[in-house]
Amino acid sequence: MKRGIRQSNIELLRIISMFFVLIVHACFQSTGVPNNIDFHNNEIKTVFEIIFEFIAIPAVNVFILISGYFGIKCKFKSVLNIIYIIFFLRLVLTMCFINPKEANMETILLLIPGYKDWFTSTYMLLLIISPVLNTYVYNVSNSNKVRYLIYYLCVGWITGWGLSVWTEYQDGYGILHFIMLYILGTIIRYYVDSKKINNYNNLNLLISIGLVLCIVINVSLCIASIVISNGTMSETIIRRLMAYNSPIVILMACLILIMFVRISLKSKAINYIAKSSFSVYIIHQFPLIVPIYNNCFNDLYIESVDYLYPIYIIAYCIAIYIFCIIIDQFRVYSYKLIQNICMKRHLFQ
Repeated sequence: MKRGIRQSNIELLRIISMFFVLIVHACFQSTGVPNNIDFHNNEIKTVFEIIFEFIAIPAVNVFILISGYFGIKCKFKSVLNIIYIIFFLRLVLTMCFINPKEANMETILLLIPGYKDWFTSTYMLLLIISPVLNTYVYNVSNSNKVRYLIYYLCVGWITGWGLSVWTEYQDGYGILHFIMLYILGTIIRYYVDSKKINNYNNLNLLISIGLVLCIVINVSLCIASIVISNGTMSETIIRRLMAYNSPIVILMACLILIMFVRISLKSKAINYIAKSSFSVYIIHQFPLIVPIYNNCFNDLYIESVDYLYPIYIIAYCIAIYIFCIIIDQFRVYSYKLIQNICMKRHLFQ
């Protein structure tokens, strides 16, 4: 595989992963972690919601694994592009939601990349330290990387995920988890490039079975905790199951990446749509849009017919994805315009 060339199989994975992020935010983020009362009042919808949540929860990990798989190249233009994506979209959204006469300090903060957005701020930090990580990746043998990673995972799972005493690793909302996924992505790349993964027959079938088993285990444990445990204990168990640093969630993300790496696909349409994947996240997780998004799907949960609920979730998320892509075209056009001006004046070359 050649680096630097967009691979439609991975671009398709980006699209699906961002769609899964929309699904995750449409479920527990919008309606809250289900409890015993929710289960008995809306049993069918609650089960559908739980299944959707645990199918889609590996999406964030997949994004970081992809970054490690290809390696982040911390060039000035790429950093500037990411900052421009965030700033432009936040500026447009702020102008849409806030009257200039009512602007205050909070309005200015909304324009800052990463403000009230854990993923963007953590990913930008990963971007900044990527040269150091790349030095480590390219100078340490793969066997040592695997050994250190296993040690790190074991310590992290015991102290961060299991006991919740390592706050920097708890739930996977931090830079340490992103670093671990980045290195894990480079290890997957090594085994793909060396053809070692391709030596296994029926690997995709085994991966599919593994993913189904992971989903069944998580869904079963989640439902069991709701039925058996009280509210506080049930929520604690469910949050451990859906944590980004959960062993099962990490395993699912790795299996998904390996499955898509093995697909041969070329599509200009997929590559074009995938360019707006990050923008879909920035738009729907903009601080002033989040409450609207949550209320929309919470109302959908309350008012929809039981068996139509999953169809509505999928349809709404597709519509939101398309809307965000359309909005992002203004950003794409403006960036190309600025690029052309800079090239004429021989800037950033």
